Amino acid sequence: MTDFYWPHLWLLVALLGVAIVDEKTRRIPNATLLALVFLWAGWLVVVAHDRGAFSEENGRMAFGEALLLRVAVAVGLLLSFGALSLWRPRSIGMGDVKLMSVLALYFSPLSLGIVLYLALLLTFLRGLVLRRRTRERKGLAFAPQAAGAVLIVMLWQGMLASG
Repeated sequence: MTDFYWPHLWLLVALLGVAIVDEKTRRIPNATLLALVFLWAGWLVVVAHDRGAFSEENGRMAFGEALLLRVAVAVGLLLSFGALSLWRPRSIGMGDVKLMSVLALYFSPLSLGIVLYLALLLTFLRGLVLRRRTRERKGLAFAPQAAGAVLIVMLWQGMLASG
């Protein structure tokens, strides 16, 4: 089990708010995502480097290497899914792309893969249920499923338990 990390609590609380806003308006506020990046960076400077917070999630990887890997994954997601969003705007919104990039900072690449897989699975299942009820095709907000996936992964990995 990993230790309780404050940024995961901030992320969960912020994702709850983002999910509500995204569900109602189909927009993800840039200010919230930027605040999450600053909170992560502040936590990183103050606490993580001294505790070696990334070492447990990334095996024997040094702190700097783990940090660089997370930033590289975040930038890679932003560029690749951003290109998809520009090419097919109805497939994925730029807010969803930015949300996934922020999640890449908070989770190791393996955990991020699990979060994204669960979020897509939850989106698919929700879409099936809604389509059976309404028989109409409409886009779904992604943030509620992403928040649910983050909660599942946090509970599964014991990130919310102190121990």
